[in-house]
Amino acid sequence: MKYTILPTPKEIIEHSGVFHLKNCAVCVSDDLDPRVIKSAVNLRTHLVAKTDSFHKFSRIPKEKSNCVLIEKNTTISPEGYRIDINENGIYITGGNDAGCFYGIKTLLQIIDSADENIDAMTINDSPDMAYRGFYYDATRGRVPTVKGIKQIINTISNYKMNSLQLYVEHSFDFDEFKTSIRTEDDYLTADDILEIDEYCYNNFIDFVPSLSTFGHLYELLMKNEYKHLCELKDYEASSHFWWERMKHHTIDPSNPESFEVVSSLIDQYLPLFRSKYFNICCDETFDLAQGRNQGKDKAELYIDFVSKITDHITKAGKTVMMWGDIALAHPHLLPRIPEGTVLLNWDYGDSPNTARIKNVSETGISQIVCPGTAAWMGLIELTDQSVPNILKMVQTGLQYGAFGMLNTNWGDLGHPCNPECSLYGTVLGACASWNSGTNVDDEYNKSFSKLVYGSNADIVPIIGSLCKAQRSAAWKALFDWTETRDSSCFVYDEASVSKSIDACRKIHNELKESSGLLQFLSIAAQGIGILNEAVLKIKQNGHVDICWKRNAGNWFEVYKKQWLNSSKSSELCEIESFLKKI
Repeated sequence: MKYTILPTPKEIIEHSGVFHLKNCAVCVSDDLDPRVIKSAVNLRTHLVAKTDSFHKFSRIPKEKSNCVLIEKNTTISPEGYRIDINENGIYITGGNDAGCFYGIKTLLQIIDSADENIDAMTINDSPDMAYRGFYYDATRGRVPTVKGIKQIINTISNYKMNSLQLYVEHSFDFDEFKTSIRTEDDYLTADDILEIDEYCYNNFIDFVPSLSTFGHLYELLMKNEYKHLCELKDYEASSHFWWERMKHHTIDPSNPESFEVVSSLIDQYLPLFRSKYFNICCDETFDLAQGRNQGKDKAELYIDFVSKITDHITKAGKTVMMWGDIALAHPHLLPRIPEGTVLLNWDYGDSPNTARIKNVSETGISQIVCPGTAAWMGLIELTDQSVPNILKMVQTGLQYGAFGMLNTNWGDLGHPCNPECSLYGTVLGACASWNSGTNVDDEYNKSFSKLVYGSNADIVPIIGSLCKAQRSAAWKALFDWTETRDSSCFVYDEASVSKSIDACRKIHNELKESSGLLQFLSIAAQGIGILNEAVLKIKQNGHVDICWKRNAGNWFEVYKKQWLNSSKSSELCEIESFLKKI
């Protein structure tokens, strides 16, 4: 097939003949959602630019020729679509409005990879999973701007995802943080959320609120007003807050005031979303029964508090989602998960534990499988981890009746990876959840390179090389070294590190004159090379030199501009501080 299309359609039947795009009309049926009409108008604009000719926009005429015609047909499955192309026209038929929208998305890709003539063909396509979501960390160092989130929405919408969640702990304008010294560069506002919700809706994406309500409440529980609600009595931080947020953060479920505070957070956040879902998180409650509740049954404490939160959400008319790690660690709790709850079953390894998906399936609890982009704690995504993880989680999820996939992009240790450097895993999650038969081969990689990065060359090997180079100068290892000055943090030998430095220099030089998204890979390559140089100097001399510090400072200034392209300044200063500590 000469046309570049992702996700790969389920069926493409080629016919003889071509349709000439020049001067064709774009026609829509009367019963289409305004969002589809808007997409059809965008298609018309695209055709004008492609053919440099006039294209009429109208209702469907009696003579259905020389046009792109868009209409619904309920005999097609929801979100599914059919595209028929012959000498007379292009006919897009969707099972519902979303199906029409996705049919237009596919046609836009075809047009972009064609000349002014398109070969006759029939495409029949529909998703394997009803829920196809993307989860983006908006808490651990990087708080995205509305512009940045819209960029993410554009990407996931182009590849037919239908849900977005932002991970939030303290990074919203909650009343509980009114005594903190904060600016709008540190958090999302109600206006931000409303604008994102509207943009999602216009792109057939369900914007689901996701809020920490049990574990991961470090910033709240370290405030003087709420320290008495921390499970760990008189807890004092002993390491950088990036680590502390991930470790010590569980609220005391036995204190009635805890539920009052959590309810307050929910009630400030929930009304901003039109989604029927609310993700209460409730994951990684590491400290539970280790402090104020020591000696009590950890599982009972957990399920009782979760049930209270769930009841509060359901009374507001929402369906609860929650991470499944704690319940799965105590399997006897699964039958006590409140009815109607959707369990988010996560595993991010390259060989995920698929037995947990089977176990949830046997309980009858609705579940969504949650793989990850492996884009945390580094400047580039780790594709050797994310590719097998995403494909296996999706395939196993379908095997055991999961109704969807939520592909996660976390931001541990400051969220250094720009979203533009985690696009392979992001797009693969979209493609695999739409078409579980997605084959990650040379053809797929070339299609990805063309559609996502605008490159006629296959850039996936470049991402793979950077992934490998990042491992020899791991962000976490360098961060640990700044805290301990213990060079045993670095597990790679000098020859491997030197090889990584050479690879990064080569990639940076190849891409530095590129434009668009490739510039993000170029700067990531330069940064990974600089981090490898730091490791090499530390191994050889026990420290970095003035020359390295100057190069790192110059690199950071360029990286800073890229960060601010899609994110608020938020904790960018901590990235700079980390580099200076090296």
